[in-house]
Amino acid sequence: MRSLKDYLADFPKPDWALYQRQRYDGVVEDVCEHGVGHPNEEFLRRYDPHGYYDEGAHDCCGCCFKEARAKLNENFIQRIFRRFGEWMLK
Repeated sequence: MRSLKDYLADFPKPDWALYQRQRYDGVVEDVCEHGVGHPNEEFLRRYDPHGYYDEGAHDCCGCCFKEARAKLNENFIQRIFRRFGEWMLK
């Protein structure tokens, strides 16, 4: 049987995450400096590729969004800003 450390090694930890953990329901989370667990992107891609189970839902401080924002084009970011406000872009 594999250890938790070996299991978590299958899911790359983003640069902003301090460590990883596994939730009670099995979802692998990347924990940020604020202590918030953000579902790991690779875990979601592998086990819930269509978002049927809503495993990506979480209380968010924005750390995972900042990384995603860097991958998006400026036009899309402006649409988010107009719709949700300035707090999403901080």
